[in-house]
Amino acid sequence: MPATTLVFGVEVDELPEECTPLEVVVLIKALDEESQVCVYIRESASLTVWESLGMLTMVREQRLNDCSDSYELGPE
Repeated sequence: MPATTLVFGVEVDELPEECTPLEVVVLIKALDEESQVCVYIRESASLTVWESLGMLTMVREQRLNDCSDSYELGPE
């Protein structure tokens, strides 16, 4: 299990020692009062909507790359 650290109160995998966190975007999967799954987005107060969107887009692209890197074609 990788080492973890707190960044703006959120536990994440440890960052490189030279890394200084500046802003944060958090996507929270939760249950509402009717036990339905819902999603909340929270971000640093000084982060603009465009910066938040850019950060989330970077995560999406990285995760898609991770999926395609691990995908193996089976026999035809």
